[in-house]
Amino acid sequence: MTRDLRVFVSGLTLLGAGTSPAWAGGVKRDYTLSYVASRSLFNYRGWGSLEGGYTWRDGAPANQIYLTADGGYPLPFAGALLKLGAHLERSVGSDTPRQPEDRFGSSATNNFNKASYLKLGGSAIFPFGSRKQWAAEIGYNQWVWGRSARRYKEPFISIGRNF
Repeated sequence: MTRDLRVFVSGLTLLGAGTSPAWAGGVKRDYTLSYVASRSLFNYRGWGSLEGGYTWRDGAPANQIYLTADGGYPLPFAGALLKLGAHLERSVGSDTPRQPEDRFGSSATNNFNKASYLKLGGSAIFPFGSRKQWAAEIGYNQWVWGRSARRYKEPFISIGRNF
């Protein structure tokens, strides 16, 4: 189950609360309270944003504090943008013993339920369509620091649409 309840307070501020996707744990729920601030840059062609929040979790995973920052800069061709970002998840150490329905377990070197990590990434965004209402994003994220977490390499591609 995925729910996302978001309220736009102004053009620059977003308050959000919701539950995360079901993969976080069989029949569990995560509740997140977050604050986002964003600003247009480079004569409204680019942006910078900062988001912080707290996630309360049912089941074994620990509650977490997170901070995300990203920014985009226009490239000189095809209306493309360069995007750079960073994401920090910090466990508050409130994990509980693993339950049978929890998807992720632990070992001597890895405890997903109490993990903290930092990942950095970059991507290129290419708008397309008759009114540039579609965009393809191609990028790569790398986990550069982690405590009790695996270090993932995350190549990705996504397609999005503006309404």
